[in-house]
Amino acid sequence: MVTAVKEVLESSRVLIATTTEVDKIPDGVRGLFTHELEMNAPDEGEREGILRTIIENQGVSLAPEVEFSSVALKTAALVAGDLVDVVERAVVAQRSRLEALSESASRNSSNVTVRDIQVAGGSSARCLTKNDFDIAVDAARKNFADAIGAPKIPNVTWDDVGGLNNVKEAVTETIQLPLERPELFAKGMKKRSGILFYGPPGTGKTLLAKAIATEYSLNFFSVKGPELLNMYIGESEANVRRVFQRARDARPCVVFFDELDSVAPKRGNQGDSGGVMDRIVSQLLAELDGMSGGDDGGGGVFVIGATNRPDLLDQALLRPGRFDKMLYLGVSDTHEKQLTIMEALTRKFTLHPSVSLSAVAEQLPFTYTGADFYALCSDAMLKAVTRQAAAVDAKIRAINDSNSRSAPPISTANFFDHHATAEDVAVMVTEQDFLDAHRELIPSVSAGELAHYESVRAAFEGGRDKQQQQPQQQQQQQHNGVDVVADVGHKNNNKGKGKAVASSTNASTTGSSSTSSKGKGKAVATTAPATASDDDDDEEDQYGSYQNPNGRSSTMAMMKGKGGNATGAAGAKFQDGTASDDENLY
Repeated sequence: MVTAVKEVLESSRVLIATTTEVDKIPDGVRGLFTHELEMNAPDEGEREGILRTIIENQGVSLAPEVEFSSVALKTAALVAGDLVDVVERAVVAQRSRLEALSESASRNSSNVTVRDIQVAGGSSARCLTKNDFDIAVDAARKNFADAIGAPKIPNVTWDDVGGLNNVKEAVTETIQLPLERPELFAKGMKKRSGILFYGPPGTGKTLLAKAIATEYSLNFFSVKGPELLNMYIGESEANVRRVFQRARDARPCVVFFDELDSVAPKRGNQGDSGGVMDRIVSQLLAELDGMSGGDDGGGGVFVIGATNRPDLLDQALLRPGRFDKMLYLGVSDTHEKQLTIMEALTRKFTLHPSVSLSAVAEQLPFTYTGADFYALCSDAMLKAVTRQAAAVDAKIRAINDSNSRSAPPISTANFFDHHATAEDVAVMVTEQDFLDAHRELIPSVSAGELAHYESVRAAFEGGRDKQQQQPQQQQQQQHNGVDVVADVGHKNNNKGKGKAVASSTNASTTGSSSTSSKGKGKAVATTAPATASDDDDDEEDQYGSYQNPNGRSSTMAMMKGKGGNATGAAGAKFQDGTASDDENLY
């Protein structure tokens, strides 16, 4: 291959080659080309200009309601060849529309051809309409879609999302500002484009991501974990690169990673055969860094992840500049929030005038997720439909019984065409339907599981606050009389003389702590009345807790010297740095 290219270069002045996968070209061949020109997909303004040129070259007329900007917005990520296909499909859609009119007119009168309609309708009959382009764009998108998915704008609005007002405000601050004030970020200010939704399943994480794309007219990429995996080495990482490249081509857009823990688990897992997941995580980290501050420009690309287990994610994903904004989506903890969700889900229902959704919400537990509310409303609607169907069947039987035996019985379709009234067609949901559905519904998440998710939330949201408050708590403890002094030397030089002194006044402790230092030393411990703290059960199971009959809590302090052991009882909870680094002592 290299020899053939060299021969062509020797006999020709210029050699031009094209490729869609430059990384797959051998280095020897790639090095023979002195210039590389990357041609990305056109942005919205460029697509509008390409469409105008295609329309002019083909001599096609457009109806007044057709706007190039609207068509350009709907054709995100499409290239020039795809836009030519869109215009040709629109012409075909126009031809099909005129043929349908011709057939309809021929039934009522003499034979009417498409030419007759064009002549009778004048120039307006020969124009491409907005509906023609809508049909063409939908067909082009279906042709463009593949395993990873094509960008689209979902039909989900804020009205479809009940509650979650605090999450909506946080999302608005993250996404709305870069879109409305891009000049701020063009001057060097890095945008925060990564959002992580976490919480129990069924709380509306995917629905909220779609609503974000609709609210701000953003294209929407939905990526599932298995779609990125490939059996060939290097192809999984290439799929990640393709997703983000398509996102750049279709910006402004949202890239949504559903079940992010299946795509980016913690690296170093022993069960990861071949390290494919580690490579995917590394590639994902590199792409996220490019979104926040790359020279190629990640502006207009927002990455949203959703997971039920944030503790399984690789910690590098959560640092600033990546998924740095973590938003917890939990269950509704007030009946007012539950009422908001039910109003959003039932806004297209026909409710009986006596229905009080607030009265229904007052009887619901605080363990219902968004999916449970959806199931509740769906079951209530199903009960109403079943009741209405039974009433219609009863009317049909009554009509058949009243007719003479010689008359054929009417069917359900015949009843709705000739005998049904407005009351027979309308399905009205009553309050009893909601209550019956509530009694039959089993919550998808138990109270114990919700407590676990709340503990995970506390671990992620309270970690930084705890680190900031720790020095203040230590100073406060010293002012309150708690003083722990350790002078046992460093870990690398702990064979000298050492002394440990522990004193406590009104201290609260749970568990046992040990200090160890080789060499000569002594331990002095004083104790005062103490009360056991209310630590978590898992910590009590790990370290143990001992309560004296007189209400004192005991902690053993041990120092090992050359001649033996010295033990003392101390009622103090050691601060950081006083316990031994030897894990075998715990």
